[in-house]
Amino acid sequence: MNNKLNTEQIVEIRERYALRNVTYVMLAKEYGISKSSVDIILNVKGCLENKKYGKGIPITKDNIEERFWEKVDKTDIYGCWLWNGCIKETGHGRFVTLEKLDYAHRFSWELHYGKIPKGKWVLHKCDNGKCVNPDHLFLGTNIDNIIDMNKKHRGRNKLNVEQVREIRRKYVRRKVTYVMLGEEYGVSKQVIGDLIRKTTYKFYE
Repeated sequence: MNNKLNTEQIVEIRERYALRNVTYVMLAKEYGISKSSVDIILNVKGCLENKKYGKGIPITKDNIEERFWEKVDKTDIYGCWLWNGCIKETGHGRFVTLEKLDYAHRFSWELHYGKIPKGKWVLHKCDNGKCVNPDHLFLGTNIDNIIDMNKKHRGRNKLNVEQVREIRRKYVRRKVTYVMLGEEYGVSKQVIGDLIRKTTYKFYE
């Protein structure tokens, strides 16, 4: 069964579901698509704005770069080009390419430098997962990523860009201590000390 929907059908499904008188199963059966496809259509939040179930503007070879850059903000004073589209729970941007749902920073790398070699990861010098500035990206392995993560104390208690800058602004020797800041941001005093001394998060001034 052909499950490709046109723009009018996608809008119709969303409008009908908003009335709360139909279920996913009912819509799937009526439009000849799977229940998971209905879920995608009803939960579009930037990530799934693709050629099949997006907002009605198909992504093509001719417009894919334009669609990418319209979601990028280059006004950050620290030089990060911030992704304003879908953000994964890890803090990384997501973008639908012609083939798949990819990471925005990986797509940016390939736009500027070409295909990513097999087994390589695109890592951030700035440690800002939303950044797609190619000057802030570098290639590494999974091991490189783990080493970088440990060096910057990333993981469960990862601090984002705004928090790092905020902590540096707040720190006042003998008044606002490492311990106080660590408790406030849920990290150890060692993490705070390292970022204040710029042993870690060096990229953020």
